[in-house]
Amino acid sequence: MMVSKSSGHAITGLGVTKQGRLTGRSSIELRIEALRAAIADAGITPRDVGGYIYQPGPVEMGAYCLPGEVPKLLGMPTRFVWNVQGGGTSAILGIMAACGAIDAGVCDYVAVGYGDTMLSSSVVVGASGMLGDVDHDTMGAYGMYSPGADHALAARRHMHDYGTTKEQMGAVALNARAFANMRSDAFMHDRPLTMDEYMASRLIAEPLNKFDNCLIADGGCAFIVTRADRARNAPKPAVHIDGIGYGHSICEAYQRNSYRHAAIKAAGETALRGAGVTIKDIDVAQIYDCFTITVLMALEGLGFCGIGESGPFVADGNLGLNGAIPTNTAGGELAWGYMQGFTPIVEAIRQLRGESGPTQVKDARLCLVTGHGGTYKDMGTMEYADGAMVLRRD
Repeated sequence: MMVSKSSGHAITGLGVTKQGRLTGRSSIELRIEALRAAIADAGITPRDVGGYIYQPGPVEMGAYCLPGEVPKLLGMPTRFVWNVQGGGTSAILGIMAACGAIDAGVCDYVAVGYGDTMLSSSVVVGASGMLGDVDHDTMGAYGMYSPGADHALAARRHMHDYGTTKEQMGAVALNARAFANMRSDAFMHDRPLTMDEYMASRLIAEPLNKFDNCLIADGGCAFIVTRADRARNAPKPAVHIDGIGYGHSICEAYQRNSYRHAAIKAAGETALRGAGVTIKDIDVAQIYDCFTITVLMALEGLGFCGIGESGPFVADGNLGLNGAIPTNTAGGELAWGYMQGFTPIVEAIRQLRGESGPTQVKDARLCLVTGHGGTYKDMGTMEYADGAMVLRRD
């Protein structure tokens, strides 16, 4: 676990490309487009950016790439180029690393970015997360070839322990789609989803069906991180990083207590403590939604509802714009676009700047963001990390 009582750090620049099927674009082109926009948004120049942290997507991981190409082509005199890979926690890890580099006096501005073309490149994400590569190990003999299969076990356990129903998981998917239908920038903007359609969709890994799984999409984004005092001069309101937390499930695996809530609970508690707030102070949440069950487990682990109560909590409409905690207000990775752990942070920044248009939460001041990602090589144990951040409007 790590705490960052970071009223001393802020995000001042945001750049986002179009999401969807972007045929003919490369991951480097998308990262350059997003980073150029983020630098302009922060009111600085490429020469002001002293560090570049990025997460390579599955296409990049499966092909030869030069990590320094992006800063070189933008004319950034970077002192470091770091590849951060923690699955869906990579964006939070990148921001943690950026804050550390700034505190160490290495540079004043750090860019954190992502870009990939999974959809147009027809990537199949397998057990290793790379281009359909499957580890032929013992777990493979039982069909454990993907994160979807692993999270299906988490869903089945939740259903067994707490009586969670498919319709309640469907409420997560429908909430995301309803938000996306209101947002012209969402991949699923023009594709409504009904409960009947959700229930009738094909199984991917029982009990998870098609709409329990996140999108595969092309896209890129970037953030600029700096000190809070420098953020005061930015052309747009700064988004302050008040608390960061991190947790890991490896102890759960060894204790045969997998598919519980310990990692996200630890991450959330640390982030809230670092920010000096409680869960009741949070105005809006952006929860990593690789699968619908991930949202249910995060809501419980973070304390938005009691353990075992997330199914009824979501079914009652508490994630909607007028609900107890508006969640994934652009549609998340289930309906807006998939950029691993970067997707929730993009919408968090927009919400706190008041830029979310028809899905804007009135007077949103504090946003809780999460990430969730595999740190395993094979599926022998469920090894996942969870990250959390509390972001504050200037």
